[in-house]
Order: sequence, then C-alpha cells, then structure tokens
Amino acid sequence: MTNRRRGRGRGSGKARDGDGDGDGDGDGGREGETTLELYRKSSIGRGLVEALDEMVFNGTISPLLAAKVLKQFDKSIIEALRTKVHSKIRFKGHLDSYRYCDSVWTFDLKNASFKTDNGDVQAVDRVKIVACDAACAAIKSRQL
Repeated sequence: MTNRRRGRGRGSGKARDGDGDGDGDGDGGREGETTLELYRKSSIGRGLVEALDEMVFNGTISPLLAAKVLKQFDKSIIEALRTKVHSKIRFKGHLDSYRYCDSVWTFDLKNASFKTDNGDVQAVDRVKIVACDAACAAIKSRQL
C-alpha cells in the first residue's frame, strides 16, 4: 500500500501489491492492470483504496491486510457484475477519440445521453468509457 496523506498532492491513488506495478495481481505485467485496475479506478474502488491507504498510514491495518482486501475486492466486483447486474443502457454522443491497447477499448464522448431500460434519460457533457474483453476478466479472476 502507498503511504500518503489525504489531500497531499495528487498521488497515484494506486495500492501497491509488492511488485511495484500496482496492478494487484503480483505478476508485474500490464495484463492485470487492464482487467482488474479498471474496477479499482471506479468510484467505489478509489474510495476503498483511499480508505485502506489511510488505515495503513494510521497503523490501523497492515499493508499485507490491505492488499488482501483489494484482492478480495477484485474477485467480488467481477462476480457481482457477472451475477447481479441485469440492466441495459443505451447511449449516444459525439465520439471525440478512441483507443485500443492490450485488449482494452477507451472511448471519449462529448454531449452524450444515456437511456435506461425504464426510459430515464441522463445527459452529460463528457464521458469516458473503458471496456475490456469479459473473457480476459473471467480468466484473470480465476487466477486470483
């Protein structure tokens, strides 16, 4: 875990697993980051990392325990998304840019609108969509 104080600089916000790459899988490679770091970069993932960083900094928990919590988060979020999310959403907007690297697509949209199954529409000025191959995520979660 990175020892840093809340509000001090921007920091990376990434928890460390001991191999220095911050992907949480211990293999030192980029592939783990593409499948698991995506969820750690979500709002709930960033909140968890911040809370764990603060607890490690205060001495409440050990860095080893924090790393174990993050590994469990990785497993749990993949399982929850696979089994509990059944909603669909449609979106449209102006495609500003797109990238494909290491089996991960990144789309930047401007003036986007999202429509849910129940007909609610939400408009946003900018949105970044990051998508990875579900097969890669499933394989990676089984390796944990």
